[in-house]
Amino acid sequence: MLGQLFGKVKVDISNELMDFWRNNKTQLKPKVYLVLLLLVFFIIGNSLKVNAQSGKEGMYWLRYWLQINAGERWSFSAQATNQTYRTPFAQRQLISHYNANYKLKKGLAVGVGFTFSNTWNRDNENSIFIVPELRPFEEILVNKNIGSKTKFLGRIRFDERYIHNYTEENLSSGFRYVGRTRFQSIFVRDLGEKWSLKLGDELFLNYTKSENDHNFSQNRIFGGLNYQVSKNFSIDSDFFWVLKQDDEDSKIGYTIFRLGLNQKIVFKSKNGNN
Repeated sequence: MLGQLFGKVKVDISNELMDFWRNNKTQLKPKVYLVLLLLVFFIIGNSLKVNAQSGKEGMYWLRYWLQINAGERWSFSAQATNQTYRTPFAQRQLISHYNANYKLKKGLAVGVGFTFSNTWNRDNENSIFIVPELRPFEEILVNKNIGSKTKFLGRIRFDERYIHNYTEENLSSGFRYVGRTRFQSIFVRDLGEKWSLKLGDELFLNYTKSENDHNFSQNRIFGGLNYQVSKNFSIDSDFFWVLKQDDEDSKIGYTIFRLGLNQKIVFKSKNGNN
């Protein structure tokens, strides 16, 4: 008798929860996704605290991204990112990317660009200095819809890195060359009119290496939320877990929190399309 009563109560509660979800899912889904995403980030972030090396616990990144669509085929973009260490708080890198992309057909584009990078070398705290890097690159871009609410963004980028030579105390003459390939995959899910969720991974592999380089460079697993403030302006909030090759034979893990400001300028073509 008690078993039957308990079973009926469970069924009634389940039905009430399902009715509540169906009636409120439009408002609740973004909140549910946000809570789950924050929970995953909390678990990953706390697990990495045990393994992260001193001074490598994590970083803050602030990025501004300007994209200009010039007709149906061409687009241009400029990005600037400031990177700082979390503990202790200190400047890590200032990097900017400039590129032009040409759409071959729907969902497929190619591009070329150039990167300027200044990295603060802190191997010797008594002699902190900036290491410049010049980096032309080429890329292939894929943009494909998966159903009505999910999108896949893929990118293969070939970095031609020219890194200024340096010692433990200062810069030295000349540059060293490192060729690197980056494989990026991102899934974007619409959560409503304003919000979207993204999950992705980017693998960095060196295809040329000197004495101190390895074939594996780093891997970034990331997720985040995008809020569409207006038609041409949005804000990103992303969390990264990075596994990176150290200068020695070991690998280090750390986390990154990135805040991104994204702006778009659209010039219409003669036929009225973007």
